Amino acid sequence: MPDLLSAIPALMFFVAWLLVMYYISIKARISNARDHALLRWANECNTFIAHISNDYSSIDALEALSGSLNRRLDEDWEGMVHHMNQAAQNVQPYNLKVQMELEQAFMDIAYLTGEPSVVICDRGTVDAAVYLKDYEWTEIMETMWWSDEFISHNRYDLVLHLVTAAIGAEAFYTTENNEARTETLEEARALDHKFREVWADHPNRLIIDNEGNFEDKLEQMWEGLQVLLQSQDDE
Repeated sequence: MPDLLSAIPALMFFVAWLLVMYYISIKARISNARDHALLRWANECNTFIAHISNDYSSIDALEALSGSLNRRLDEDWEGMVHHMNQAAQNVQPYNLKVQMELEQAFMDIAYLTGEPSVVICDRGTVDAAVYLKDYEWTEIMETMWWSDEFISHNRYDLVLHLVTAAIGAEAFYTTENNEARTETLEEARALDHKFREVWADHPNRLIIDNEGNFEDKLEQMWEGLQVLLQSQDDE
């Protein structure tokens, strides 16, 4: 058993390396799609510049060309944004697969310790639905042949929803201590409600509000975990 435990750090490093390589390949796909759209846009601009140099000399002609250029740029920009959004949507199932593989890797590592363990995930798979349109999430579920039971209900024993400070503790809501947090109070509240909606069907969810201080929220989390572990022991 000691030899097996000594191999766990190497196993964690190997799993992390594989996931990083996979993530880089996904980012490259999006980057290539974006670069292709930008290159096409730049070629169009060069064409218009050539027209200015070779064919136009009057102010009226330049004004007409300027209007045409603006219309063309608007069309190309909309097309580029659509293309990039489509590429991001196509990649989303693979992002979810990476997340699930990472979760499973830590579950396996916890099992290898031979000790009672609790694996806590900072995010769950269903969180992705908050940032997608309903039809996009449905399409992903159907394309990957995933069910709610597979991706949510049977995957997580307990969902702990810590309500944002933007609801009930506004004085403590700030973006200064977290670079990843950019939402205004209104945006944070809207996101919190969306997270509640996408996890609403989970059979074991605990919503922790802001009635007390942050230590009180942590205590409620711990109590929720204790109730879960006790119920599993009874089974």
